[in-house]
Amino acid sequence: MLQERAQQLEGIPKLMSAKRREVNDGHLRSISGLEAKHGDKDQHLAALQEQVEEVQGIIDFLEEKAAQFEGIPKLMSVKRQEAENVAKDILGSLETRADQKDEQLAMLHRNLLTMLEQLNPLDQRLTAIEARQEQPPVKQAWFSQRAAQGT
Repeated sequence: MLQERAQQLEGIPKLMSAKRREVNDGHLRSISGLEAKHGDKDQHLAALQEQVEEVQGIIDFLEEKAAQFEGIPKLMSVKRQEAENVAKDILGSLETRADQKDEQLAMLHRNLLTMLEQLNPLDQRLTAIEARQEQPPVKQAWFSQRAAQGT
């Protein structure tokens, strides 16, 4: 019994050592995961910083261009006025074409109404003819046939 207890006690350091290694390995894995995660974030941050620098470069370039164009607002006003005049001319021609199309549609509508007015009597006559053709022949009673034979 004493020897069994001694063996149990001898196994405790080995067990503790294995547990310590297991915990240590777990910590190393956690640290590796965190390093990888932070490494990805660092890369993402670096990429964002590069984008900010690029955008700032574009902003600087555009500010320089804007400074160059500040001297020509009168030219832009003239160009805008020309564009407005062209747009008004085009709009006027489109309105004229639209008016012409409206007139054509109105004439077509009047023609259709006239055709309908002309077709209405024809339709009534056709309906009357069809009604006459569909009526069954009138059967004469036996006494009206004898009267017709007797006369």
